[in-house]
Amino acid sequence: AAAGFTLLILVGAGLLRLPASLMPGRELSWMEALFTATSAATVTGLSVQDTASHFSQFGYWVIGVLMQVGALMAMIFSCCLLMGSSRGISGGTTGGTSGGLVWRIVRVVLGIELVGAVLLMPVYGLGGGVFHAISAFCQGGFDLTGSSMAGQRYAMSTHVVMVGLILLGGAGFPVLACRKQFPGHARVVLMTMAGLHLAGVVVLVGGELMPYVSDQLHLNVTANRTAPDLLTGRRLGAMVADASFLSVSARSAGFYAMPMDE
Repeated sequence: AAAGFTLLILVGAGLLRLPASLMPGRELSWMEALFTATSAATVTGLSVQDTASHFSQFGYWVIGVLMQVGALMAMIFSCCLLMGSSRGISGGTTGGTSGGLVWRIVRVVLGIELVGAVLLMPVYGLGGGVFHAISAFCQGGFDLTGSSMAGQRYAMSTHVVMVGLILLGGAGFPVLACRKQFPGHARVVLMTMAGLHLAGVVVLVGGELMPYVSDQLHLNVTANRTAPDLLTGRRLGAMVADASFLSVSARSAGFYAMPMDE
């Protein structure tokens, strides 16, 4: 696995250094190329250059493939450890071997990403839909907008698709396709994800509501504090949407729908 990731990163860095991967007039040092390739292959989401403005369409595809292959490698390796590559997936699979396991993982992953890409196409186009579906499901965090999901902050259709892809990718293959074989594992993963999501929403929305609570209780600590905006149903819904996306993304995905300095 270590050798595979090393080779993937080196090949990716070399491709990102090609002029075809960069916008006209842009340059990328070997260190920047290695950092970007490593971040994409390990689906970390950190970048030293803005993906949207620094790389060409070919560069986008290189980063997308690095995320896809890196995530599949990690998923296949972890599933083989969990399930035992010598026996494959018990309970009736194609082949009953490690090859059958790999093929099943690839089909499930690509199938989910295809659905996500189709749903995202009206917003990001074909290429952008595919890229963001891969990035969300693989927990990559890379985007082609330059501002992550901020432009779709309150577009609930995009919000639901991205959150769904992030959650499905975070759940992992044993939960998605092998719940019967590993009910205990699936239960722990799903309960943990639901608990983290709910706790994040409650804490973040609670924090945003504190100015309103302090006003009602006359607990203003400074006389010149700016009064909060009027609390309406729309405003409360916006709080929940922001908290939901941030809670899910902060766990592993690396996207943001509102400027983090806010």
